[in-house]
Amino acid sequence: MKPDERLLAAVRASDLAAANAALAAGADPKAAIPFEECVDRDRFTGTESLLHVAARVGAAGIVAALVAAGADPDARDTVRGRTPLLDASRLGHAAVVQALLAARAELVADPRRPEQDVLAAAIERGDAAIADALARAGAQVTPRALELACYGGRRDLVDLCLRRGVALGSAPVLVVAARGGHVELLQWLVAQGADLAADGSEALCEAANAGRAGAVAFLLSVGVSPAYHNAYRWTPLHFAAYQGDLASCEALLAAGADPLAVDGAGRTPRSWAEEAGRPEFVALLMRAERRP
Repeated sequence: MKPDERLLAAVRASDLAAANAALAAGADPKAAIPFEECVDRDRFTGTESLLHVAARVGAAGIVAALVAAGADPDARDTVRGRTPLLDASRLGHAAVVQALLAARAELVADPRRPEQDVLAAAIERGDAAIADALARAGAQVTPRALELACYGGRRDLVDLCLRRGVALGSAPVLVVAARGGHVELLQWLVAQGADLAADGSEALCEAANAGRAGAVAFLLSVGVSPAYHNAYRWTPLHFAAYQGDLASCEALLAAGADPLAVDGAGRTPRSWAEEAGRPEFVALLMRAERRP
């Protein structure tokens, strides 16, 4: 087996001793490795570095050895432009992240490529330790990172984003927290000054659409109106009726939602409940329609 083949096998096996032996025998630490990846059902063929492979398997010692031998810590694959640091961050390999930070791997997030945001990748995974390490090393904290923290219901990560200078109003924090059904986080966000006037109605629609009855009840309790119509003229009650969320339907009706409200197609919530095959919702809405 040639040195380059031996090195690749060692990296895949997380065998540091074998990797060092292959490097000593002349293996190329900058070798490009072919790979295939599916993106939106399309299959692409490209190349990546040995560091990508080492980062994905969590081999921090091999990462350090490859960098010391001349591997580029900022190497990008030729399909989506992923870096080893992005792979390590999204997979939760803290020791690899630290090794790449020690190698001064690039941290700057490109606003044109939000999927390449290493700190956002750590936050999406819910890894507070890696997110904090990246932030301390200088990684930019973006509105997308704040949005992902809210969707995950992680107040600690939301707080990290805010402490690092991201404005609360830079992302639809109430909307994504409501979509995830995170009532305690919604309460905290409102207490911190999240703009109910700007995002409360859309948040109520998202909560109803996702079947998050607790979030629906909270948003109603702080004064969000159930009479809102979105761009398609759907109300929160339309969403709740179609999605089959009985508790949300009841809460919305109790708060004054109009069971006869029509959407952009001229259809009522009961019409959508009938189409969705939800007889219990049809009966509930019929009773509500008959009330004076």
